[in-house]
Amino acid sequence: EVAGPQPQTLTDAVAAAAPGGTVFAFGVPDDPAYPFPMQEAFRKSLTVRTGVVTERRRALDSAAAYIARHSDLPGHFFTHSLDFHDVTRAFEQASRSRPGQVKMRLVLG
Repeated sequence: EVAGPQPQTLTDAVAAAAPGGTVFAFGVPDDPAYPFPMQEAFRKSLTVRTGVVTERRRALDSAAAYIARHSDLPGHFFTHSLDFHDVTRAFEQASRSRPGQVKMRLVLG
């Protein structure tokens, strides 16, 4: 499971993880300290990892190549797609959580 920078997503990732699984927390934290469901993580024997991407260009190129090989994947990850020119609207929508809204993407052309 993967958790973004909000405290609740880390808690949700621990809840969703299978016993023996790994939770990877990424993104710049919004707060200096986060509450963490330690007992649940302990009982599930989870591994929790954090990290940052230091070689962004290589990581983006690798991700683009992976998506090119598996073109069906993006449809499973995004609940909303907006044209790149609607970036302001996309940001406004992404800033307000709504039922059924999970992840947005900007599409070029």
